[in-house]
Amino acid sequence: MGYHGFAPIVPLQVFINAFLVMGFISNLVFWVFRYMGLSKLIGSDQAWADSPIPDYKTLYTSLLRASLPMFKYEDLVERPESCCCICLYEYERGAEIRGLPTCKHVFHRQCLDRWIDLEHITCPLCRIPFETEEMKWELNKRLWATSGFAHMHSGPSPVPAS
Repeated sequence: MGYHGFAPIVPLQVFINAFLVMGFISNLVFWVFRYMGLSKLIGSDQAWADSPIPDYKTLYTSLLRASLPMFKYEDLVERPESCCCICLYEYERGAEIRGLPTCKHVFHRQCLDRWIDLEHITCPLCRIPFETEEMKWELNKRLWATSGFAHMHSGPSPVPAS
C-alpha cells in the first residue's frame, strides 16, 4: 500500500487527448470534403450569414452600410485571389461583394454588413477606417436630416433672458 501519486490526473489526460483527436478528425473531414468540392453536404458555407443580427443596429451603421458599394463577384475587374478574411470562404460566382473605398479590400456583403452592424468602422483586414472625409460629411447630413433637426443652425443657441 504505497502512495500512488497522480492517479486522478490520468483520466483527465485521456479526456483531453480524446477531445483533441476528435477536433483534429472533424477538421480533417471538413477539409477533405471542401477539397473534393462537397462542402455543401456538411453545411452551408456561411451558416451564420443568414442568422439574425442583434437588434441594436444604429441608424449610423445602416446609413454606412448603404453608402458602401456592392458588386457581383463576376463583375469585378480585379478579382481577389484570396478568400474573404472574415468568414475564410472562397468567393464564388454570384456572390455579393462589398468594397471599401479607402483600402480597396473586398468582402462578402453579408460578412461586412455583420461587421458594420457590430459597430466596427475599420477594415477587418488592415484596420484602416473605411469612411472617407466625403462619406463622413454625407453621413452626418443624412443623420441630421433623419433626426428631424436639419432645420437647426450650427451656431450658438440663443440664451433666454431671465
